[in-house]
Amino acid sequence: EESKPPADLPPAVVQEIFDALVEDPARELEEFRDVRVGESLAVHLEQLLTCSPPPALQPSALGGAVRVCEVLPPAAPGLPFLVLLSPRSGAGACAATAGRVR
Repeated sequence: EESKPPADLPPAVVQEIFDALVEDPARELEEFRDVRVGESLAVHLEQLLTCSPPPALQPSALGGAVRVCEVLPPAAPGLPFLVLLSPRSGAGACAATAGRVR
């Protein structure tokens, strides 16, 4: 006996199967990019704070030496990064000073 070829699936079913198997890497790539940009931004901010900080970020204006504790990615594209600073001497929470950086 010869077997019959399978019946063609409706286009909607084919599209549903295709959508379930194919992942769009855009979101994952955006998250990876944001992490890399945040890390780079943290390094640059630490260099700025170490070398010649603007008056608003000088240790005397912030109550002493500070360190970049965390750089959070923007909530949406085009929004600024959130930079969290903490006293360099303290080992506590990192919410002492926060500022938005473009």
